[in-house]
Amino acid sequence: MGKLYQDKRNDPYNSNNLTFKEACNKINHNQHINYDSQNPKNIQEYDSINKTIYLDGDYNDKEWKVELDVCEFLCVLIDIK
Repeated sequence: MGKLYQDKRNDPYNSNNLTFKEACNKINHNQHINYDSQNPKNIQEYDSINKTIYLDGDYNDKEWKVELDVCEFLCVLIDIK
């Protein structure tokens, strides 16, 4: 589903596989979201975005980062229903 970097300031290359539960938690508690756009028309309009979004935040004085595969996340959501 993606990667979780739990302490990107002190250990920026150490990642774990992102679980569905952790993905939901990070979506709820992120402080910044970034996504790759394709063919921007202007600052707010795009033809499409790539399937990976990047979430950033902090917890217990550690900065975390998530690379979330949106397609995989949505597939799990659909299966849960």
